[in-house]
Amino acid sequence: MYRFEDVSAGFHTFPHASLIGYKMKAMIQYRSHRSYVSCCKIHPYLVNHQPFVDGNGRMCRLILNAMLLKLGSCLICLGKENPAA
Repeated sequence: MYRFEDVSAGFHTFPHASLIGYKMKAMIQYRSHRSYVSCCKIHPYLVNHQPFVDGNGRMCRLILNAMLLKLGSCLICLGKENPAA
C-alpha cells in the first residue's frame, strides 16, 4: 500500500504522498531494462522516495535481490550486522 501521508527523516522531506503513484510508474521504467545499471538505480530511488506505509527498507532489498537473481547474479546483504556472526 502506498503511503497517504507526507513523511520526513531529519531535514529530508520525501516527495508528497500524491506524487507517489506517478513516481513508482517512473521507477518501473528502470526495471524494464533488466540490467545491473537498473538495479543500481532502483534501490536508491525507493530509499529516497519512501513510497510505502511500512517496510520500505525490506521492500527495497527484496526488489533489488529479485532483480539480481533474474540477471544471474548473487544475493547481496545490506544492513548493519554481519549475518554470519
